[in-house]
Amino acid sequence: MHEFDEPLALSCHEDITSRPQWRDGLDPTEHRLQQILGDYEFPKALEWACGLSTCRQIHQRGFLVRTEDGLETHIGNVCGVKHFHLVSWEAERSRYRRAKEDAELRLYLEQALAERDTLAAQARGRIQALEGLVQQLREVLERLARDPDVHRVFMEALRAGGAIRKARTLSEEEADSRGLPPGRRTFTETVAQLEGMSAVQMVARPGAQQRPWLPSAILLGQLREMLNSTLLRFTRERLAATRVKDRPALSAEIRQVRETLAGAATSVEDAQRFLAPENLYKLSLLDLRHVSGRAGKVLNHFARLAQPPGPGD
Repeated sequence: MHEFDEPLALSCHEDITSRPQWRDGLDPTEHRLQQILGDYEFPKALEWACGLSTCRQIHQRGFLVRTEDGLETHIGNVCGVKHFHLVSWEAERSRYRRAKEDAELRLYLEQALAERDTLAAQARGRIQALEGLVQQLREVLERLARDPDVHRVFMEALRAGGAIRKARTLSEEEADSRGLPPGRRTFTETVAQLEGMSAVQMVARPGAQQRPWLPSAILLGQLREMLNSTLLRFTRERLAATRVKDRPALSAEIRQVRETLAGAATSVEDAQRFLAPENLYKLSLLDLRHVSGRAGKVLNHFARLAQPPGPGD
C-alpha cells in the first residue's frame, strides 16, 4: 500500500522550489502524477505558471504533487483533473483534505496539551472569583425580594435594561415652558442607569412568574464540569490513544473550554460592575408609590452603600 506523506505547509514559492525533487516544466506524459503533498494560495503578486510543460497557466492557488518516479512539481486544479494517475483527482483531493484536517487537529491538540496547566489555572481562578461574586449577587437579589413592591420595580428596571425611572410632576412654569397641556404635567424620567446588567438577567417564560437569574451561576457550573471532565483528563496518554475519528470531538471540547473561559472573564467583569457600591446605591432610587416599613429598610440598605454622584460625575 502506498505510504502518504504528512501534508505540507506552503506559504511561498521557496517552500516549494527549495525541495530537492521539485522540477519546473515536467512533461506529464513522462512523469505521471500520483499524490498531493501540499496546497497553497498565494497573493496576486506571487502568481506563477503551472509546473507542467503542457500547461504553464498562470495561477495563485494550486497543489504541490509527487510523480510516480519521485519527482515533484506544482499544478492547478484543471491539470489535476486532466493528468492524475491511479485514482481520480477528486478522490485524491478528498484524501488529502482529510489528511490536512487531521494534521491541523493534531497540531491544535498538541498546542492545547502544552497549555493545559495554564488553562486549568485560569479555570480555577475564575471558579474562585465567580463563587464569591455569585454569592454576593444572590444576596442582593434576596434582599430585593424581601419586599414585593421593591422586587416589582426592580423587575421593571431589568426589563428596561437597567434604567431606573421615576415619575415626576412638572411645575406649572415648567409645563408651560414645554408647551404641555394641563393634563400632561406628569412624566417618567430616567434617574439612574445600572451598570453590569449582563450579570443579572430576567427569565420570562410564558405562563411563568418573571424572576431574575444569574448567567454567572450557569458559567460557574460549566467551568467546574470542564475542569474535571476535560482539562484534568486531557493527558499525553489520552491524546496518544485518541483515534482519528475522535479527534474532532476532542478538539471541540477544548475549544468549548476556551470559549467558556473567555465568557467567564467577561462575566466576572460584569458582576464586579454590578456589585460596585456606587452602582448598588442606585437601587435606593427605585420609585415606589408607597414606601412601607419593610421597603424602606431595603432601600435604605442600598442608600448607605455609597453617596450619590456629585455634579459633573
